[in-house]
Amino acid sequence: MKKIFFKLLAVGLLLAIAFACKKEPVQGIIIDGSLLISVGETVTLTPTFIPSNAHNKDVSWESRDSDIATVDKNGNVTGKYIGKTIIKVIAEDNGKTAQCAVTVIQPIEPEEMIWVS
Repeated sequence: MKKIFFKLLAVGLLLAIAFACKKEPVQGIIIDGSLLISVGETVTLTPTFIPSNAHNKDVSWESRDSDIATVDKNGNVTGKYIGKTIIKVIAEDNGKTAQCAVTVIQPIEPEEMIWVS
């Protein structure tokens, strides 16, 4: 009886370890849908993976128009010129993508601000 119990326990532990170590593929990826930044400003986009325990969370980034905004390998978006563009993130695991519409505006200088009380 003890032998059967320990065999079942060992099998259960092996199954639990195998389940915990299962490599989940990326089924989807999400980033902010829109972003408003000033020329010269840098903002970081952070992807969210579905499922959250996806195994390979490596991504690449692309800017549709790098004259308007650039994006580096870490998702840092920098406004370069006034206009609109799209930033896209691509999951390395299976090519799932997400996009963010970026609008770059002229920075507002403090002396240009109008205070209303």
